[in-house]
Amino acid sequence: MEIRIDNINEKGKKLEFEKTYDFFPVISEMVEKNELKIFSPIIINLLIKPQLDMFKLSGWLKTRAQFICNRCLKNFELDLNHDFELMYSTKIPETKEFSNEENEIEINADEVGLVIFSGSRINFKDSIEEQIILSLPSWPICNELCKGLCSQCGADLNIEKCSCKKTNFENKFDALKNIKFD
Repeated sequence: MEIRIDNINEKGKKLEFEKTYDFFPVISEMVEKNELKIFSPIIINLLIKPQLDMFKLSGWLKTRAQFICNRCLKNFELDLNHDFELMYSTKIPETKEFSNEENEIEINADEVGLVIFSGSRINFKDSIEEQIILSLPSWPICNELCKGLCSQCGADLNIEKCSCKKTNFENKFDALKNIKFD
């Protein structure tokens, strides 16, 4: 998953890859730990273009994965589609410091999505793996209407209504709702 920079002309260069999850070490580790299952090859389409003294990478990836719902604990499948853009450069460009009267802010290469490479080749493997991880849901749920499990008896509330006595949740801030300030 690399390209020689002298093969990139003004119009850019299109690249297509189809990789299995085990090509990416972090993703492979997640699969081994049963944190994730990937059913189909990961399809990656890239367009890399020169831009000033850098290279702009526009791309998308897609695959199908299985997750465990954080509400009902059932397995469910989800199509992952993720668009991204990255900039590649052989050097860190000069950054400007933006300041106001109290604070100074310096923007570094990582914060703007800049990937530094050396030599005459750009290797996309680590950046693509990072984008795959970013495409994963941080709190996977099977659907927005999932009711989850009863916190007392563990019944799946999507299938059955449990007969547990519901505890009356008291908001500790209710005592403050009638306070009036002048």
